[in-house]
Amino acid sequence: YYHFPDKASILEAVARAMGWAFGEFWLVDDEAGTISRVGHWCDPRLDLSAVTSDRPFTLHLGDGLAGNIWAAESELWATEVADDPRIVLRKEQVRAAGLHTAIGVPVRSARAVPQS
Repeated sequence: YYHFPDKASILEAVARAMGWAFGEFWLVDDEAGTISRVGHWCDPRLDLSAVTSDRPFTLHLGDGLAGNIWAAESELWATEVADDPRIVLRKEQVRAAGLHTAIGVPVRSARAVPQS
């Protein structure tokens, strides 16, 4: 299991630089076959509580934005998140938060990439 000591600061720096309202960091658990949100950042000027609870959030391969990125091993872009059947699991919460566009990018580790 990887240790990322300062996920919140990294997420905040990237999100602020890109002008994003919200960012998440997910880790894959190959043994369990799941991907879990292990950190998130939200612009403190916005009320995104509908999608940013501190409770653990775990998905399976192919579920939601993070699960689809994991399955495809590629970035994913959606211009209207609540209408994209590949990624939205919390449609009402996303709409209540006023979120529209999403992008997800896999962050790889050389230790986690199979060697051929």
